[in-house]
This record gives sequence, structure tokens and C-alpha cells, in this order.
Amino acid sequence: MVGRDAELAALAAFLDVVPSGPCGFLLEGEAGIGKTSIWRVGAAWAADRSHTVLTCRPTESEAALSFAALGDLLDGVLDQVLPVLPSPQRRALEVALLREDPSGEPPEQRAISMAFLAALRHLCTSGPVVLAIDDLQWLDIPSAATVEFALRRLSHEPVGLLASVRDSSGDRTASASGPWMPTERITRLRVGPLAFGAFQSAVRANIGSGLSRLTIRRLFDAAGGNPFYGLELALAVQRAGAEPSPDEPLPVPADLHGVLRARLAALPDDAWDALLAAASLQSPTASMLEVAAGPSALVALQAAASQGVVEVVGDRVRFSHPLFASAIYSGAPSDLRRAVHWRLGEIAPTEEERARHLALSTEKPDDYVAGALDKAARAAANRGAPGVAAELTELAVRLTPTAQLPAMWRRRTRANSYLLRAGDWARAQGDLEALIAQMPAGRDRAQALSVLAVILSFAEGRATGIAMLDKALDEASADPVLQARIHLQIASLDQDDLAKCAMHAEAALAMAHEIGHPALVGAALNLKVYSDFLQGRGLDMELAERAVDLERAVKPARVRERAASSIAIWLKQADCFAESREMFEDSLQTARDEGDESSLPGILAHMADLECWAGNWAAAENYAVESWQAADQVEHRFWRTDQLYVRSLIDAHLGRVDAARTAAEEGLSLTAAVENPWMAMLFYGVLGFAELSAGNLAEAETSLSKAADLCDVIGLAEPAAWRFHANHIEVVIGLGDLTKAERLLDWFEERGRATGRPWTLATSARCRGLLLAARGDIEAAIQALDEALRHHQHLAMPFELGRTLLVTGQVQRRAKRKRIAKEHLERALAIFESLPAPPWAERARSELSRLGLRPPAPLDLTATEERIAALAASGHTNREVALALFLSTRTVEANLARVYRKLGISSRAELGAAMAGKQASA
Repeated sequence: MVGRDAELAALAAFLDVVPSGPCGFLLEGEAGIGKTSIWRVGAAWAADRSHTVLTCRPTESEAALSFAALGDLLDGVLDQVLPVLPSPQRRALEVALLREDPSGEPPEQRAISMAFLAALRHLCTSGPVVLAIDDLQWLDIPSAATVEFALRRLSHEPVGLLASVRDSSGDRTASASGPWMPTERITRLRVGPLAFGAFQSAVRANIGSGLSRLTIRRLFDAAGGNPFYGLELALAVQRAGAEPSPDEPLPVPADLHGVLRARLAALPDDAWDALLAAASLQSPTASMLEVAAGPSALVALQAAASQGVVEVVGDRVRFSHPLFASAIYSGAPSDLRRAVHWRLGEIAPTEEERARHLALSTEKPDDYVAGALDKAARAAANRGAPGVAAELTELAVRLTPTAQLPAMWRRRTRANSYLLRAGDWARAQGDLEALIAQMPAGRDRAQALSVLAVILSFAEGRATGIAMLDKALDEASADPVLQARIHLQIASLDQDDLAKCAMHAEAALAMAHEIGHPALVGAALNLKVYSDFLQGRGLDMELAERAVDLERAVKPARVRERAASSIAIWLKQADCFAESREMFEDSLQTARDEGDESSLPGILAHMADLECWAGNWAAAENYAVESWQAADQVEHRFWRTDQLYVRSLIDAHLGRVDAARTAAEEGLSLTAAVENPWMAMLFYGVLGFAELSAGNLAEAETSLSKAADLCDVIGLAEPAAWRFHANHIEVVIGLGDLTKAERLLDWFEERGRATGRPWTLATSARCRGLLLAARGDIEAAIQALDEALRHHQHLAMPFELGRTLLVTGQVQRRAKRKRIAKEHLERALAIFESLPAPPWAERARSELSRLGLRPPAPLDLTATEERIAALAASGHTNREVALALFLSTRTVEANLARVYRKLGISSRAELGAAMAGKQASA
């Protein structure tokens, strides 16, 4: 079951209500839309809850059979209920259901209905009962009357009606379903078309992965999102043995023709020309059809509207179901279709539609038509429709004369670059590999190689992609613009060796300046800023903003490759979370607006990472789920590394250590397959943190040492980029290797002084406090930890603050300063509980229990409550208090509620006086 989360949630809510009294849940929608699938789930869920489920699935042919549905409903329970019924009711029911010969007077409908009502009430003595009826509109009239009679008379019994009904069945449906229960007890849920992602998943789950994404999009559009019709069309395509080209009609299966034939057969002959023109247009209008098909078009439209084939609202013409258009179009002779397309190629309202009609009007290569398609494809790509651009360019390729081979090569390369952007990686890879094998060395092949390199860098590893780009660089020697672009691609991919990345970024920058290409200068500056940042040379925001300005004229096709997206990542890694969040949200919206599905997984994964560091763990989980779903649409296995990383990171912070291990280990296996040391470093880092959280220091040290070794190989000198160094030092101290800890910490502190990052300064000072405490210098340790807390004032990372407060409380306890220790530990506990971070909250509780202080009087304020009350009394809002103490607003509200109870007050207005009196008495 895909794409029906809202419907299933409503279904679960209905089943939750059934035990409390009579209620109904009605699934409404057109034929084939998926009502029955949801209905089946509901019946199964009811059975899983140990409800008695009475089921029937009437068909149209059974609608004239008396009590056929009633017999199905009672099948399996009849022997249980008959003995408890009064004799007249029992006989009436047995006769109605052909269990007894109808001798004597025939039973009355009322007696049968009373018997069914009594049967329901008896079944309710053992638990809730669900009447599950699929296709309610085909319920035979006597059965419908019986069920309606019983449901009307239920008052408190736990009986639920779960039914599906076709919403095009006219008055019969309304009378059958509406009055059976009071309106307020019935939930009506319209089941609409599937979203494209769910439709695609359904097609692939049923017929495999053989169909391309573009064909599935055509199926989706033709079926109007209806899964039944869509699957029928998909099976027809599969049976045909080959996917239709974009200029060929989709096959409409014979069994669906039967559904459509009755209404189409009633149309007059002269209506077909106008309807064929309408079926050929994207958004037909009556005035346009009059131009295309002549003055008789308006009369033809009226006839079609009377048969329910089209709807005419003002000037707009719309088929009542997309399959009518498909049937009319596919049923027309090919020469007639071409003639209609030629006429429409002159009058269609948009450049894209005119180009499509020109393409469909010819069977032979035509340079003029190919050029029109190519131009329309570029326009589609520019307005954010890469899938459409790919389809148009493929049409242009097919219609390019064979004498113009270089033009055909360039168009194929462009088509595959559009496919790459649209997320259809596998198809792009296959065609590019075939194309490159046909092409001679030179500029055109270099362009194709550069597009294929992007795909292979994900499929087979960055080394494979870089090797292909090196080859492209040699073949592009005659084109300095292309050479500069390839240098930029290598720099983007070769971040596993930051020195080489910087070298290619500098080469691209020099070439871009030389040829005077502002967009390339901006892209090269973008990469230079990042490579400098990662190598510990600071973040040059002035250069970064210049890169954004230079990019305005010609933006990279993929949103993820634009300067704004890069800056969002750098700001996240530089502790500027609010600014990063704003830029990520803009990039995400841009990618969605432009249809850039290939950028969505990475952007969403970075947003999950950001919210995890910022302590917004519910938001982080939501983004992680969205990232995973977006990666499903892109259909590329290696995308999973980003998603597995954020999933393992979030699980580790939430204390789900086993889940974190599983995700990290799966990620490591993927990175090993493509030899990606950068991602391996991240997975070892998060795996080490998960083991640290679980108290497994030896296992943590093994993983974190591997992460540190890979960091050295890459040349990463900015520890705030991925934030595992503090964990490594803490683990090494915990294992007692103070010499190694000193060496690691010296480098870490030097990085903090060089960059001034609040995270590096705060966590390195915490590690210094831990190391000094391990050596027995408690007073120096307290000074280091006080310094760490000062740095935390400039860092919006509540989890890290909680860890520093926990260490401070531990060290203060060792210094015999129990009151101060208690205050720090309570603050740490409040933070860990609000996130929540269960393993760390348990550590804080354990430390508090070791203080040995006398428990406070029931009405005494805790240290945390005291601080919150003092700030609130001085006029700060709950949000301001939360920001000042690095707590959630919810935690502040809960603490204030306890303060009010303990102080015997009921409003904020009384808080100032109460706190002043408390301080005076102290």
C-alpha cells in the first residue's frame, strides 16, 4: 500500500472509535481508484484487533439476487447466532438464506431485519463487530434494507460499518449509504488519485522496474493517477514488448475499451474531428477547436457533453476522464492524427505544444522540426521541467537528419543531462555509454564524458568519475570554456583529496578569468571558498557572496550545485545555524519549484543534519524520512549513503544504538563498494558516537580512530565540519591513554584558536577539563570547564551544552562542591530530557544520585526551577528564557507550572512578588 498514508491514518482512527459505539467509515471514489485496497487493509486491521468482521463484496451481477449479500455477511457466524434468536426470527433468517424450505407464509422483511439486528447484538457481547462491505452500490435491495434497518436501531453497541462505494453510481449510492447512521457518526473519505511517486512505486511493485520514469509519467497522466487504469496501461505497454516513443500513442487495452465504448459509440460521426483535436491538445478550448476543426466543432462538443464524454465550462473543454482522450486518439487513423497535429502546430498556445505537434505531424527527419523541439526543450529546462526537456530533446534527436551527426550527438548529450537532473540516472547512463562508444575523440565527446562522469561517480565511486573527467579534460583542449567546467567538476568530486580539489579549483578560476566568463568565475570561487574552509583557512563569506552574485546570470542546472546551497552547508559547519536553515529552506523550495528531484535527497539530508546539531530532533527525523523518500524517486543506490548517515546520527542521539549501528554499518558497506573515504569517515564518526553513548569505549575508540585516520588522508583541517574529534578525545581519556589524548587535544585546541568556531572552542575546553580532571588537577579542570560554558553562550547546540554541564557537575562533585554540582547536573538533566537523549539523561540522574544530598522539601524549588523562575519574574518571555538556558519552550512551561504549584500562585503577575519574598526569607 503506497501513497495512502492519510487514508490509512483515518482508517486507524475509525477502528479506534468502533469500541465506543456505532460508527461508519465510507470510502468514496471512482472505479479503480484504490478503494478496495484500502478497504481490505481496514478489514484485516479489524481482524488483527480481534474484532468480529462480517464481510461481503457484492458485484453488479448479484444486485438482483435477494439476500445474497446478507448471506455473505453472516457466513461463518450463522451457526453461532441462530440458536440464540427467537423462533420467528430464526426461521425468517433461515428461509431468507435458503437454509430452510420456504413452506407456509413467507417471512416478512421486518422479521429478517430484526433477526439480523439481534445477531449483531449477540456478536457484540464478545467484542466489537465490523461490517465490511466492498462496492456498497451493488448491495442487493433486500440485503441493503436489512443492514440499514439494523444500523438505524443501534445506540451504544460497538458496531462499525466499513464500506467502499463508487461515487459515480447516482442516486442509488446516496440512498444506500447516507441515512443508515446519523451524519455525525459517519466519516466520508474521498479516495483521490495517487501522487506520482506512489503511482510509480505501485507500477514498479506490480510489473517490475522495466519501464522508464518518463513512460511511467505518461501512464500517470493518461490514467489521471488512477492505479487500476494505470496498471492496465502499464501491462499493455509491457505486453507490447517495447516502450512507445514519446511521439507514439499509449495502447489502451481491449478490456478498458469496453468500459469506454458505450459512450463513445453514441457520438455522431462529425464529432470525431473536434474530439480528436481536443484529445491532441494539452488544454483545449472551444475557440481553438473551432479554428482547428471548423464551425461544426461547437455542435460536436455539445453532443459529446450530452454523452458525458467532455465537459464544457465557458471556453474550456475537458474530457470527463483522461482515458476517453486516449481511446479517441489511439482509435484514429495515423494519417488523420498527423493532419490534425500539423494544424495544431500553427495554433497551439505555447512554444512547447507547437513543437510537439510539429513532431507528431511528420514521420521523417526534419531539420526545422528538430530545431523547434530543441529550442522548446531548452525553454522547458529553463523553467524547471527537466523531464519534459529530456522528452522533447529525444524527439529532436529522432527527427535530426542523419547528415547532421554532430548536432545529433550534442542533442543526445543534452537529453541525458536533462535525464540526470530529473533523476532518471540509469537511463541516462545506458544511453551515454552507447553514445560515447560511437563518437570520435573531441569536444563533443568530452561533453558527453563529463555528464557520464557525474553518474559514474555515484554508481562506481568518485575515482571512476574523476578518471573519466581526466579523459574529458584532454579531449576538450580546443574549448577553454568546457575545460574550465571540467576542472570544476573534478574539484567538486575530488574532495577526498582536498589539496587536489584546491588545485583544480584554482585552475578553473584562472581559466574563467582569462576567458572572461562571469558564471564560471562564480562557480570556481564557490569551490575555492569551500576547499579553503575545509583545509582550515577560515570561511571567506565575502568571496562566497561574490560567487552568488556572479552566478545570477547563468545558474547551474542542479540546485544542489549552486552557490547558495553550498553556502548553506558552510554556514551549518560554521555554527551559523539560523542563517544556514534559511538558505536551506530556500534551496529546497527552489529544487521543488524547478522539478530538480536529483537535488532533493542531498538538501534534505543536510537539513536533517543541521536540525540534529541544533537540537530539533523531531524536525531532524522528519527531514531524514523525506530525504529517504526523495532518494527512492531518484532511483540511485548510492544516494542511500547520505540518508543512512543522517538516520544513524539521529538514532545515536536518541539512544537507539542498535538502529544507529545497523544504519552506519550498511552505509560503510556502500562506501566500501565505491571507495569513498569521505563518507566512510562520517560513518565511523557516528558509529563511534553511538558506542560512546552506550558506554562501549573500546568499540568507540576503534571507530573514531578510523575516522581520524581518514580525516588525515583527506586533509580535513576544520573539525567543525563533521564534529567527531571531541568524542574521540573523550573516549581516549576514558580509556586512560592520556598521552594520546594530549596529542589529539593540542591539535584540536590549535584549530579552535585558528578558526574561532564556538563549537571547537567549547568542546575542546570541555575535553581539556576532562583531561585535567583525569590527571587530578581539579581546580584547573573547573577553570577549563567554566571557559567551555562561556563559549557555549555563542553556540546554539543544547546537546553539547548538556554534555559540558554534565562533566562540570561530575568535576564539581569531586571537588566536594555538591550544591554547585547539583545545579549543573539538574540543568544537564533538563536538557537531556527535553531533547530527549535517554542514555545521557540516565547518566545525569546517576551523577545526581551520587551527590548524597538530603532530598529537598516537596515545596523547595530545584536549581533549574529557580533559574527559570528568576528570569520569568524579571520580565522575560518563555521563549527568551528557553533561549537563555538552552532549553525547549515546552520544558520552560512545565517548570513554571511546577513553580506556580510550589509557590501557591496562579499567574505570572504574582511571580515577581513571590520570588522577592522567597529571596528575602532566604
